Amino acid sequence: MESLNLAFNSFSSIPYGFGNISKLQYLNLSSSGFYGEIPRDISQLSKLVSLDLSSSYETLRMQTLHMPNMGDFVHNLTRLKELDLSYVSLLSPFPPILANFSSLTLLGLESCGLSGNFPVNIFQLPNLEVLSIGSNSNLSGSFPKMHWGSPLKSVYLYKTNFSGEIPTSIGNLSLLNELIVWGCYFSRSLPSSMGNLSHLTKLNLYRNNLQGQIPVSFANLTQLSMLSLSSNNLQGQIPVSFANLTQLSVLYLSNNNLSGDSLEWVVNLTKLTDLDISAQL
Repeated sequence: MESLNLAFNSFSSIPYGFGNISKLQYLNLSSSGFYGEIPRDISQLSKLVSLDLSSSYETLRMQTLHMPNMGDFVHNLTRLKELDLSYVSLLSPFPPILANFSSLTLLGLESCGLSGNFPVNIFQLPNLEVLSIGSNSNLSGSFPKMHWGSPLKSVYLYKTNFSGEIPTSIGNLSLLNELIVWGCYFSRSLPSSMGNLSHLTKLNLYRNNLQGQIPVSFANLTQLSMLSLSSNNLQGQIPVSFANLTQLSVLYLSNNNLSGDSLEWVVNLTKLTDLDISAQL
């Protein structure tokens, strides 16, 4: 057997014995009601390329899965391309060994109770497309100042302890379509290079410590459907060139120190359903 999918069932504890399925490459036990400790014999499946033990907020039970030592567990799983342990209780420092998993395309560790420092070279993995580590409030980190793994398409860091600046180099992520980093501690000015992110459809920077003006180059983000810059320390004019963002359905700019001589640009945003520019200081 090379593939086993038991997702979206209603089981109890995960049985032992998976280690005997030595040729297994794809194992999906997501949202199946499993709880208790994840059997260590799964860590012996060295041919795994996809492991999904995740749950979700909607299917989460009072009794959850937990993994005592994630670093030891994944040590032999070096062929992994997809690893999703979202909502598994890890309650441990982020395992630096994952920075060596060069085949990873997806890393999902949302709401796992992770702590410590996030290795910046995870962002530089050569094949990583999706990075989801949101809702780990004790996990600290920052963006790389220079090289990124260019395939990145989706980055979810919301409700973490990430801080520092959003570097100019972020403009090199030519395939990025979602950047969700609300509820963090990013500061300084938004780099004008973000205007290079031509595939971006969702940008959420709500509740950070960002300063300065909204770059005029944001007018180049013509694929945006959602933009939230609320609850920062942004100043200056709301760019009238926002009229170019004709795909916007959601625009939140509230709780900043912005101004604007005219809101005529809003007329161009025919798909807009939610607009909030209230409480400018």
